[in-house]
Amino acid sequence: MSKRLAAMALLLLASCAAPYHGARTVKVVDYRPGDGMLVGNAGAIDPDDRLLCAEETPTGSHITKRLCRSEQESSTLREESHEMLRRAMSSNGTRSATAADGSPGQ
Repeated sequence: MSKRLAAMALLLLASCAAPYHGARTVKVVDYRPGDGMLVGNAGAIDPDDRLLCAEETPTGSHITKRLCRSEQESSTLREESHEMLRRAMSSNGTRSATAADGSPGQ
């Protein structure tokens, strides 16, 4: 009985596991639709550039999608996101300090 239960548990866990395909770099000339969906400014991509293809989960979804962007666009997007978070974190401390005394935030 315990062997059967263990086998069923193993089968259940294995069926829930999804393969993870980490980020990878692809040359533009070697790009195929199977690598992922090309997003961003496709007109500005030079054939000698490289694409960074990674799995992303859109907001409000649990389903990942494989997206490909130029390395420069990925870098710019990452820097903009970090800067937005830094600004939010620094203004959050100011806002909560002013909101504590009843005055409106920034």
